[in-house]
Amino acid sequence: MIVYVTDRIHARLLYPAQSKWAWISISSTYGRNTGPAELSEGARATLRLWFDDLDRAPGPNYRAVYGDPTLFDGMLADLVARFVVDTLDQGVEAWCIHCDAGISRSGGVAVALADVTGAHIAPRHTLTPNALVRALTTRALWSRLS
Repeated sequence: MIVYVTDRIHARLLYPAQSKWAWISISSTYGRNTGPAELSEGARATLRLWFDDLDRAPGPNYRAVYGDPTLFDGMLADLVARFVVDTLDQGVEAWCIHCDAGISRSGGVAVALADVTGAHIAPRHTLTPNALVRALTTRALWSRLS
């Protein structure tokens, strides 16, 4: 199994070599007016999530610019875990994951997937996984896969 991580702009260009793959698309809530990311075609399944790249509640300066954020939580982590289990049952061999920059939120999901399933993360630029996303996704995956 392999995990590909990319950014929003390049998501439409990513076509894995594996024949059975799935998308996990992560967008920011403040970017909803831009619509969902354009993804490459051919995936067996797609999960679209909307949450902000934060690992704790922000202060008033953030809220003044972006409004009230949507933090990653246990419910979103469980959606990811259920999606992974469902796609594994469908024979998926690869997951493509993107967020806006392809570094933090997608990195958190990718590292959790690698930690729990043994999947390999395809080489690319450095990931800086969002700690909250990684921890909650890891917990949810262990719960669903054990």
